[in-house]
Amino acid sequence: MEIGKAFTFVTEDEQWITKVLIGGLIQFVPLLGTIAILGYSYRVAQNVARGNPRPLPAWGEFGDFLGRGFLALIIQIVYLLPFIVLYGVFLFLTVAGAAAAEDSEAVAGVLGLLGVVPHSAPVGRSAGVRLCIAGGDYALPGDRLAR
Repeated sequence: MEIGKAFTFVTEDEQWITKVLIGGLIQFVPLLGTIAILGYSYRVAQNVARGNPRPLPAWGEFGDFLGRGFLALIIQIVYLLPFIVLYGVFLFLTVAGAAAAEDSEAVAGVLGLLGVVPHSAPVGRSAGVRLCIAGGDYALPGDRLAR
């Protein structure tokens, strides 16, 4: 594995400036731009994993990138669902505790610190690992190296 290739493969494409600039402009389109960038990044990951000498695809397949990105977004949400539920429980407990107390702002602050803050780093790391696994499985289905 060539670690340096991860930093240089983009500039090996003759049209890399155009492709990167188009991607930069697309990201400013609310929601659809983000989904298209997500789909584009999965296509780049597939091309790199397959050894394509020019892994940056042209932006002409915008509909494919939207479809691929939407599916990737759904996969990420499903993988993050346990964490979303966990934070929802902590949020509910914080709001319920604050509503039941006389000094609701202080109680909400303390409950929030006790319930959410200590769990943020481990949950974030765990979520990041789960998203990497999900991304690898989606980008390279059936490829055991993606796990």
